[in-house]
Amino acid sequence: MMYAYVDPVMRDIIVSNVPPDTTDHWWEIAESTSINDVYIDAAGELSIRRPRPAAWAEFDYVTETWFDPRTEAELAEELHRVRAATQLDKSDLLIRLAVAGILSPEEAEEAAGGTIPASMQPMLQMLPPEAQMAARIKWRSDNLISRNHPVIVAAAYALGVTDQQLDTIFGVSP
Repeated sequence: MMYAYVDPVMRDIIVSNVPPDTTDHWWEIAESTSINDVYIDAAGELSIRRPRPAAWAEFDYVTETWFDPRTEAELAEELHRVRAATQLDKSDLLIRLAVAGILSPEEAEEAAGGTIPASMQPMLQMLPPEAQMAARIKWRSDNLISRNHPVIVAAAYALGVTDQQLDTIFGVSP
């Protein structure tokens, strides 16, 4: 068992495995409690913070809750960074697209063999000839497919797949 109390001179919280003899006001806490999670709440009682939900979280001692201090611009930059770094094995992507109902199982199986699905052909035909050629070559030869690859983004748009759906398929969570 550990003991926590407020040092009357320094006004800091002290945690020790020995009960304090300098104050009558102390609390028992579990040995696994980190000193960084112990604080005195607005009512003057010892409180222990819930675990930090993520590295970005900051604790508000007034409301006794964790909050996200990042701005909208910072969140957008983080999402862009995560999307840019996310890739899936082509077979995993095709399975996820079929399970999500974006491609039929038959289209997914054909795509696994290097064929661009029929539902994506109209989008492909809108590209300049060089881009069509590059898309076909990359689809046949690449095993890792990037979340932000221009052909994937264009195909998603052409199929009516939202950014949020594409994030879910690729396992992106900001």
